Amino acid sequence: MSCRFHDVNDKILEIKKCETEADVAWNSFRQDLIDCISGIELLKCKLKLISENNNNTNNNNDILLSDFKEGAPKSLSEKASILNNNLQISIRKNSMSIRRSFLAYNNLVSQHELLFLPYFEMKEYYKQLQDFAKSEVLTKEKLSYGEALEDLMFLSKDIQETKTRSEKLQDNSGIQHP
Repeated sequence: MSCRFHDVNDKILEIKKCETEADVAWNSFRQDLIDCISGIELLKCKLKLISENNNNTNNNNDILLSDFKEGAPKSLSEKASILNNNLQISIRKNSMSIRRSFLAYNNLVSQHELLFLPYFEMKEYYKQLQDFAKSEVLTKEKLSYGEALEDLMFLSKDIQETKTRSEKLQDNSGIQHP
């Protein structure tokens, strides 16, 4: 019986150790996640600035080059149309880049969820072991308490019977008791 409880205690200690390791890993994952999110936000801002500067530079260079090649300045509506087309292309590229970043982020989150799955399974197993040990100990202790009460009652009856017998013997023998 004590061997079983020793095994259960060892398992409980092992589970508690796993829980602390999982908590440390979870906190580390959360910090890494926060760092990734802030890094993605910073990268997004930098890409936006670079894209805007690049688009402005490219657009200005394209306009100057086209003006130089054609020899005559284009009308404002044509320049606006070209700028609009370049802007739409840039928006599509940035949108795809952001989608790729979020897909990579979701992939990372899914991988970490899979890593923590055994932790939750171990935690459930630990709860089952605790419930089993608790119920088994309680029932055995209740039984042993009941047996002890029965033994006590038996001894009390024995003592009482012995006392009454000795009193009867003393009364019969004529000895007076104080």
